[in-house]
Amino acid sequence: LGDLADPNQAAEIAAETAQAELQVNRQNAVSWFNLGTALTRLGRYEEASTAFDQSRRQNPPLPWRMTWYQFAPFEAYYNVGRYDEVLSLAEANLSNSGEYVEEMHYWQGRVFEAQGNVNGARAAFQRALGHNSRYTAAREALDSLPA
Repeated sequence: LGDLADPNQAAEIAAETAQAELQVNRQNAVSWFNLGTALTRLGRYEEASTAFDQSRRQNPPLPWRMTWYQFAPFEAYYNVGRYDEVLSLAEANLSNSGEYVEEMHYWQGRVFEAQGNVNGARAAFQRALGHNSRYTAAREALDSLPA
């Protein structure tokens, strides 16, 4: 694996690759998404959010199922306080046959918790666990809520 064995180095290489692709085609939604994902892995959430914004503006758009399986946009938007974007992505997925994707409920719960809605967060984390009882992040989030 060489340099790719180190997760940070791999993310740096992925970011460089996406940036090179964008030099060729600035309208490439996949390259913008990949850049956002790499920047999220590097903890550069503000830049990642901007890349995800660009990805979402492109035509043709990304397949809407992308965020059923790749959660970097949720993480990036959440970490810069763009809670409406997190909820918007989650709601879009939940209304497009993604109701069984436990991460959608988890990210809703994270936003509800950040907004002080403990009951909403508890319910969302419980829904996530209802779909996957072994989802450690949801279990830890639920257990950390005040009684």
